[in-house]
Amino acid sequence: MSEISGSIAVWCKPANGAQSEIEAHFNYWHMTGDAQFKPTDGSKAVDFIEIGVLLDDPWTVEAIKIYLPIKVDRSSIEDCSTYFQEVSIAQGIFNEVLATAGPKAIGPKFIELSRGGGHTFARVHEFALDGKSLCRQEVLLEDKGDGTIITISEVALKEARDAATSSGRSYFRLRAYFRNGQSNPFIRTISTPDKLLQSSYDEIEYLDFRVNEARTLPDTIEQAMRIDRRIGEVKVKLIAFLTAVPVKSDLTTQSSQSHKMRLLEHKLWKNYVRGEIPIGMMVYHWKREAQRTHAGSASVAQEVTDFTAFVKLSTKRASKKIWLAYLIVTFLIGLLGNLLAGYIQNIIANRDISRSVQTMPSVNDGSRASAEADANTSAPGTVPTAKNMIKSGE
Repeated sequence: MSEISGSIAVWCKPANGAQSEIEAHFNYWHMTGDAQFKPTDGSKAVDFIEIGVLLDDPWTVEAIKIYLPIKVDRSSIEDCSTYFQEVSIAQGIFNEVLATAGPKAIGPKFIELSRGGGHTFARVHEFALDGKSLCRQEVLLEDKGDGTIITISEVALKEARDAATSSGRSYFRLRAYFRNGQSNPFIRTISTPDKLLQSSYDEIEYLDFRVNEARTLPDTIEQAMRIDRRIGEVKVKLIAFLTAVPVKSDLTTQSSQSHKMRLLEHKLWKNYVRGEIPIGMMVYHWKREAQRTHAGSASVAQEVTDFTAFVKLSTKRASKKIWLAYLIVTFLIGLLGNLLAGYIQNIIANRDISRSVQTMPSVNDGSRASAEADANTSAPGTVPTAKNMIKSGE
């Protein structure tokens, strides 16, 4: 298959031929879309992507694997579980009325989310840390081509199973930051060649997001997915994608109508990100859910085999830096125009002078012409007098 970067892959390695279902959640935060935004912690704004996997049954999965088409190191990924201690964050992510509890002081670390009546909605796994980084036993990183496979290991799955004192779903959520200067396979900017000739301009960006699209996945990833599927089958029953962009960016084109859209509540979400988030972020949400078939009393989901979302953004760019660049370029163009005009005028003036010199009669030619004229005025056959000779000499 194609080695084109851009598609994410998510799949599970089943445990002992088990059959199960999962949901995959993806959030892309376009923090760099607001050129004026400065994080409060003094760092430089960078985009990041979040991946959440909701397991219906943690006993049926041996490992969760996520392929990102970027190079990821351990310092650029973090666990999102601690944010779920805030009820409003948990409710905002799942769009459910929930209560939260945990983590406990001893035993497996997790945040329990429950609906009304104390019914467990899901348990959010809290990854162990090795210093400030995620524990290597729970999260494995493997470079694969131009990207990275992130594996949530059997160790983490065992912790999640140990936490499940009763039936309930397990949730894992990781965040991966883009490094400064790193190539971004999801957001592309269309160059504006004449932007230096404008005091402000419209910058066009497009977000091309793909999940499990075979046509754009590396061969090695497709092969790994097929090998793991031989053991059993863990179906992806839902893929949800959310992107947060500055409100000043106009969404001009989208591949399909968004499921939901809203203005992000800054007071509620500002601490969800290190250094806070820009004021005024619009959230667009898409999802694709598998159809279900009924066999007797059982309901079986078909699988969401792939997912794509395309978004085109137009953002007005205007700043002191742009104004200064515009003024400098305008001044230089004016200066160059004046110099060129002066140069052309000098060429024309010199050419006119040269022509005048070439057409002007010389002094000797004038004297000779005058003498010939006087000679022609004398009568034929007349002997020149002394007076005439003197005049002719003049």
